[in-house]
Amino acid sequence: MRFTALLLLTLISILRTQTASIVMKAAVGETITVECPQATQQKHHVIRWCKATSNNYCNRISSIDGDRVWNGDARTSIANTNGKISVTIQQLQETDTGTYWCGPPEQNSIHASDVIILKVLSVLRTQTASIVMKAAVGETITVECPQATQQKHQEIWWCKETSKNCCNLISSISGDRGWNVDARTSIANTNGSISVTIQQLKETDTGTYWCGPLYEIHISDVVILKVFSGRWEPILSEVSGVVGNAATIPCLFTDKERLYKKFLCKATSVNKCIIIARSDGVPENRINGKVSNTINNSHSFTVTMTNTDKGDEGEYWCGAEKINDIKIVAMKNLTITEVLRTQTASIVMKAAVGETITVECPQATQYKHFEIWWCKKTSETRCNQISSTDGDRVWNDDARTSIANTHGNISVTIQRLEETDTGTYWCGPLYQNTLHALDVVILKVFSVLWTQTASIVMKAAVGETITVECPQATQHKHREIWWCKKTSEIRCNQISSIDGDRVWNDDARTSIANTNGNIALTIHRLEETDTGIYWCGPLYQNTLRALDVVILKVFSGRWEPILSEVSGVVGNAAIIPCLFTEKERLYQKFLCKATSVNKCIIIASSNGVPENRNNGNVSITIDNSYNFIVTMNNIDKGNEGEYWCGAEKINDIKIVAIRNLTITEVLRTQTASIVMKAAVGETITVECPQATQYKHFEIWWCKKTSETRCNQISSIDGDRVWNVDARTSIANTHGNISVTIQRLEETDTGTYWCGPLYQNTLHALDVVILKVFSGRWEPILSEVSGVVGNAAIIPCLFTEKERLYQKFLCKATSVNKCIIIASSNGVPENRNNGNVSITIDNSYNFIVTMNNIDKGNEGEYWCGAEKINDIKIVAIRNLTITEVGNSEVSNNTSRDVLLEIWAIFRWLLFSALVACTVSVTCYADCAKDPAPQVSK
Repeated sequence: MRFTALLLLTLISILRTQTASIVMKAAVGETITVECPQATQQKHHVIRWCKATSNNYCNRISSIDGDRVWNGDARTSIANTNGKISVTIQQLQETDTGTYWCGPPEQNSIHASDVIILKVLSVLRTQTASIVMKAAVGETITVECPQATQQKHQEIWWCKETSKNCCNLISSISGDRGWNVDARTSIANTNGSISVTIQQLKETDTGTYWCGPLYEIHISDVVILKVFSGRWEPILSEVSGVVGNAATIPCLFTDKERLYKKFLCKATSVNKCIIIARSDGVPENRINGKVSNTINNSHSFTVTMTNTDKGDEGEYWCGAEKINDIKIVAMKNLTITEVLRTQTASIVMKAAVGETITVECPQATQYKHFEIWWCKKTSETRCNQISSTDGDRVWNDDARTSIANTHGNISVTIQRLEETDTGTYWCGPLYQNTLHALDVVILKVFSVLWTQTASIVMKAAVGETITVECPQATQHKHREIWWCKKTSEIRCNQISSIDGDRVWNDDARTSIANTNGNIALTIHRLEETDTGIYWCGPLYQNTLRALDVVILKVFSGRWEPILSEVSGVVGNAAIIPCLFTEKERLYQKFLCKATSVNKCIIIASSNGVPENRNNGNVSITIDNSYNFIVTMNNIDKGNEGEYWCGAEKINDIKIVAIRNLTITEVLRTQTASIVMKAAVGETITVECPQATQYKHFEIWWCKKTSETRCNQISSIDGDRVWNVDARTSIANTHGNISVTIQRLEETDTGTYWCGPLYQNTLHALDVVILKVFSGRWEPILSEVSGVVGNAAIIPCLFTEKERLYQKFLCKATSVNKCIIIASSNGVPENRNNGNVSITIDNSYNFIVTMNNIDKGNEGEYWCGAEKINDIKIVAIRNLTITEVGNSEVSNNTSRDVLLEIWAIFRWLLFSALVACTVSVTCYADCAKDPAPQVSK
């Protein structure tokens, strides 16, 4: 009754449904709000929000009736806000993917006014617009969908974007069936190509459109359409470039378009343009192949195309797009020149990293009424443009570089010099699409610092003394070795140095030494201000190579980071989480393994930006909650030990936690509980009742290969199903996990695990032994009997071959299925399990004793043994139980017969004794009186 009531509450029959009109996509963890415009018109009724399970039923999730609101899921809420019905789903999960209905119930049914299709992705894989089209009001255009064409066997949608994650359906096609909501729009599959035609265009048709498969809308074609009235008159201007160099195409937008998505596209026809660069409208730099984008706060969207050639010539459109608002603000005509005339170098300059220099261009100054370029040479005839000036117009590609005309003199200033600025530069006028490099400048930037990432972490208390070894620097001990404290990413303050016998120490507390060929540093009387990052390495050609990077944390008081335990299983993955606060968001995070009380070797490091990194068998994930998570794959006992979680920034080192990792060697599994048998070629279905309780996790079906490992065959995670073998399939049917194996083969024999994958550990909750046999099923059959209330003994005899197999006895529940009631590890011993006891002797007899038996114990039992990929069922025992009443009658009858026999025998014995007594008496009397003699 409880099950029936629950079913009536959760499954709602659908009376009338609309076809889906809205599709939404979102990433796992996001929050979305879905409006129900049709249901809003029925808001005076009860409105229900439910998830479709079939064409006629759905599971109720939320409902609202006036002020009364019911939500079956804490993540989902329904509301009536200012008379509008909407549903909000928080912390989205992939299992939320599906079709939803929103509408009023009618006679225990639901009128599904609004039908929404929701796709939740582990990563929101959206396509960006790739095509821009323009047309005049009243014209007809045809749009091709090349990406959708690849999925043409699915239902293809053409819809208009209404938000980042949502669009409204206009047309769809599924096979030969096409559906159009607007008579002006039609979708077609012509010779295998999907295309959409829009007739009698209107200005309101302007917008962004998606074309793609319904349930994989993230792999759509995204098309921007601009419908204009009147004349097509964007601003047209010329842009030039040099073959092999970079061409810069600037697009200027107003403050109104500041938050629009910007794009630049190359026209392929009068009405069509292919996007080559785009941005989300936020100030940043993006790189896409040889095209880079820059958006600055003055709303200039600048696209740089590197290594240009004549094929890059043509017309380009500058545009911006927002929901239902598309603007094409300018057209740029790009011309590429091929010839570059240069002079030989006339000026040489040198400067240190971080300095600022100003270079004059005396020859170019004579042509200051032309456009003057400053560019960096890339070959004998090519260079990359950096700056240019043309009268009052100045353009600089790099914020560190600026060109100026001061009192009629052309000069270039470069700030915060970097080693990469070293090179040859040209300065000269651009005339008739040709750059005349009149001033040639050679620039050398020196004293650049080259560093490794930190490899060692050390901690010590105030006042202590520590010694730090420099193993990498030791390999270069014949050069001058520096020890310095980092002050920026490319600079440090020298503290000590050693060059052969010459030693220099800036601080009396610090000394550097070469002891037996090993470079080491000693710091006495440590202070908290000694905390920081140190570099140790050789100075070579004015460059310090920081080969050993050491993080030092000096603490006062007690050393009290948070201590916690972490565990893992040999051969599996161990996860070590490190939690940081907002303050450390941009710090470089690290995890190190302690080798002593004060020393720790870094095994994982990151730059403090949310991303995933992988280093050998160690992978790193940093999420937006500042959790630094390190996953160690294929672990063994050698990975056990103490790990420190830390974060570092210039002169600020934090060690926030200590994790003690313990490695176990056993995968947490249950012992086998089910035995199944089937013939070659048959099909079987195995249920996973324990795993079903964890169906919201990813469930694995795998074949055991060792005591702690198995080979994955199938898995299911919500709607995602993966099968490595076409004969095997896993399914979630009405909430129950089951696995079906078709066309069975003898090699399918083995032990299988079924269970959830949680934190990279498979919990094998259901363990199934499968025996696939060919020919006839002919184990030895024998009868066993027992009496109710007494003990029944079921013997199983094995050979020497199965001595180390795991033995089992199971009770058959069907022709092919048997439930294990007793199991052992195959070692001679006694075991007891409830009313079942097991004995295995050295003759390999596996004897199961069942105590206090009753009629329910009757049935067929299988004797078996299992080892990796070798299953044997050696005998079948048929147990018959006799009732207690029949036994008593039998016993009483036997006792009465014995009593009657005893009564007869007793009288016979008495008679024999009397006869014997008389005979003895007569014999005695005869012996006393001798016989008389006869006289002659």
